[in-house]
Amino acid sequence: MLRERERKSMFIDVDRSLSSPTGQEAAAEFQKIIDHRGVVGNCWTGALAHLGGARANALQAKTLQGNDAGAARVRALAAHKDFLSFWKMSTPTSPS
Repeated sequence: MLRERERKSMFIDVDRSLSSPTGQEAAAEFQKIIDHRGVVGNCWTGALAHLGGARANALQAKTLQGNDAGAARVRALAAHKDFLSFWKMSTPTSPS
């Protein structure tokens, strides 16, 4: 397992990649975090990686055209839904 400082540093670096014009690099980097169980675990990085993935895919949906834009939109909505489910699990008083 990564220490808190390492997780925070890695997440900040990935979050910076959202400044790219298409979001493609950011989406791939957030997916790496989600796929790495040792990083995500039961930690804030897991929930925020899903949110970052949603943001990156939404950015892709804006810049792509046709079926690619539609696929990016679907991925963004799925990632946002995953973020909300993680968030609800971590905060028992969150609204349904």
